[in-house]
Amino acid sequence: MKLYGDYPLPAGLVKPDVVAFPGPGLTLLALGDDGYLPASVVVQGNSFSGPQVAGIGALMMSTAPALPGWRAREIIEATAHDIPPAGKDTRTGRGLVDAFAAVTIAKALRP
Repeated sequence: MKLYGDYPLPAGLVKPDVVAFPGPGLTLLALGDDGYLPASVVVQGNSFSGPQVAGIGALMMSTAPALPGWRAREIIEATAHDIPPAGKDTRTGRGLVDAFAAVTIAKALRP
């Protein structure tokens, strides 16, 4: 089995679903003692957004343990703030995640 062969990408599929790190203009710590990377350095990819979105999901489920994963995803996407380019797109998905908004909704759904 190929590494990613279990998920064929049909024409028109838009990824990512959300982005936790929008890229240019935000600084990151460099490796070692080099301080920060220049704001002009463009960073992107699932390795930046995945852990942050997973953390938001964990926070949501810690406040609402019965919340199904599919519902957590819906909430994360619905509370994301759209960032350029407008609408769901292949660079920023549905937008920049909002942990506070997502956890607040999850908390309100507790039985």
